[in-house]
Amino acid sequence: MGNIFRWDSPFAQKLAMVGNSILLNVLWLLCSLPVVTMGASTAALYYVVFQYQTSDETAVIKPFFRAFIKDFKQATLLWIPTLAIITLLILDLRYLFAYGGNSLMWVVVIVASVVFLMIQTQLLPQVARFENKLGTIIKNAALLTILHMPSAFLMATLNILPVVIFLLLPVEFMRWLPLWVGIYFALVAYMNGRMLLKQWAKHIPPEVDEGEENEEQ
Repeated sequence: MGNIFRWDSPFAQKLAMVGNSILLNVLWLLCSLPVVTMGASTAALYYVVFQYQTSDETAVIKPFFRAFIKDFKQATLLWIPTLAIITLLILDLRYLFAYGGNSLMWVVVIVASVVFLMIQTQLLPQVARFENKLGTIIKNAALLTILHMPSAFLMATLNILPVVIFLLLPVEFMRWLPLWVGIYFALVAYMNGRMLLKQWAKHIPPEVDEGEENEEQ
């Protein structure tokens, strides 16, 4: 019985993983508060998640801030236009809900929102994992979304779920606040990270190591 509390036991490792996920979630939230830094914060979140999934590295704080600083410029250059487009799409949806619109307008806005959100899920994780130019990252994100649409839709849904609940069901959002603050975003990054690694493995030659520029996707 006492063996389950050994530091190297499966139980202890799972417990450590939960603790690291909570810490990672809090770091992401704190570093995302200025909003403009959310891109760098998200890239750092995925950097730590990918380390956890592909190596024996279990540290959180140092790798997070190392990646935050290293990828800040590129992640922010991707995030600022992303934030502007998301804001525009939200305003369009609010206008349609408030004043109505014909069927074509609804279809265009909803389809554009879904496609953009699916592509967006690929951008910052690529910054965390690869050394690529912005144009290559965007091109790869679009291609991977087309090739892996079901998983892209699932990842986008997981990412946007708290925002949708906040806008449509604010009382329910507050009821689940401990989940959002405690572990949700780190947990979603972990699940998305597993799907992304499987996607990339199908398109990246085995000899291409992490950090090398990948133009293959």
